[in-house]
Amino acid sequence: FPLLVATPSKPSRSTASSRAQAEVLPPPPSSLPASASREGEADETEAGARRPAWRSVDFLLRGESVHNNPYLQEFARAPWLAQVLEAPECQSLLAVRGKSLRKELSEAFGALAACRRALAKLGRQGSDGAGVKVVDLCCGKGFGSLVLSLSMPRAQILAVDKNPDMELAHFRGRSNLRFLELDVTLPDAGARVQAALAESEGPALSEGGLAGGEDADACETEVLLFVGIHLCGALSCHAARLYREAPGPTALVLSPCCLDGRRVAVKRHAKLLKVDPHLYWCLTLLFGEVPSSGCRRELFIDHDVLSAKNTFLLATHCGA
Repeated sequence: FPLLVATPSKPSRSTASSRAQAEVLPPPPSSLPASASREGEADETEAGARRPAWRSVDFLLRGESVHNNPYLQEFARAPWLAQVLEAPECQSLLAVRGKSLRKELSEAFGALAACRRALAKLGRQGSDGAGVKVVDLCCGKGFGSLVLSLSMPRAQILAVDKNPDMELAHFRGRSNLRFLELDVTLPDAGARVQAALAESEGPALSEGGLAGGEDADACETEVLLFVGIHLCGALSCHAARLYREAPGPTALVLSPCCLDGRRVAVKRHAKLLKVDPHLYWCLTLLFGEVPSSGCRRELFIDHDVLSAKNTFLLATHCGA
């Protein structure tokens, strides 16, 4: 059957690269050496003291990829970058190999871009997240949750995962970021999420309130945004279920990972149609798990996300 897969409008890689070359990217912290020959190498100062070795993130900020990828560029220009680079509690997030770091950063900022795209469909054009509650499902170590928290400081971010033993020191000091231990496959997962969100208000409401005028009018009704990045198998179906059950203005940003192994027909149908099984799985979710009545839906592939699974499903509804 004929399908139209929408692709978000972005500058071409050549345009982004040339524009980046013309702009000045922020340098790594001043404590770093002016040059280094390989990762992990430390130089000596004139006084003989050992300078700290470069990390993967320091090489990334001086490398070519930050000029060629718009999401890595956004990371390099983030106003909170210095805070993250210097925070001891964030070092475990940055202590990964360069390729993995580029992948995780592009996924996090790709999710952020998709969130802004979905919120714009509900009339929330502001970038600070005022009047928005975000539920990051199956958040893992919370890299994406932290980026959402820093990039949307007036949003309330609830990071959800069933594993209570993860190292989440980087959540400290973020007044708009909380963790909830929860198995999203439980029948009452939606009610538990709503209860957790009700326990605390976001900084947009608790820290001095809204400034009035147009900003206050735009945020009279809060928007609930469910985010699920690289959800495996049936977890994507549960994310869509939580979206369907939520009252009021709601949005869903979903990037499925592996297929649901229990749905063997998906691979069989994809093979018969000569369609990529992952794309067919995403289409199955789009048309089978997200209601069409009163809902705006789209599916697109974001080639700037440096992952083989870079298909995003967006859905929004304005509620009753």
